[in-house]
Amino acid sequence: MVRRSLEQQFLNFENEIRVVRWADYFGTEWWRLRWVSSKAVGSRVMGVYIVWLPACGERLGRVLYVGQGQILDRLQWHRRQDSAVVAAAAEGARDLLVTWAEVKPKDLNGVERYVAMVFRPTVGKEWPDAFPIKVNLPELYR
Repeated sequence: MVRRSLEQQFLNFENEIRVVRWADYFGTEWWRLRWVSSKAVGSRVMGVYIVWLPACGERLGRVLYVGQGQILDRLQWHRRQDSAVVAAAAEGARDLLVTWAEVKPKDLNGVERYVAMVFRPTVGKEWPDAFPIKVNLPELYR
């Protein structure tokens, strides 16, 4: 018997959507990666985050990375040391945008898996081997 992938199992499973709050900049726009600081996030917030390149003119936007962990530390790492993310921003000549949602530690793997399944990031392609947990999604390209 062939074991079905987690994604196939998930698609056949009816489960409720958990509501999380995706961070935005005063309700009017998304955070720019270069703006993120401890005042914006808090130094101990754990959750799931998304880094993306916004649409600009005829260029389509694209999600670069979906990750999890201590939000401030992870976003600072992407901003300073993640060569693939930095290169994508330079190539597009646009600010990278980010959002994050605080998530309970026991749900981090499942929420990250779901968000990554939906947005299909182009840089970060390794996701937890966990059953996806459905959450409401941010409207990245608003």
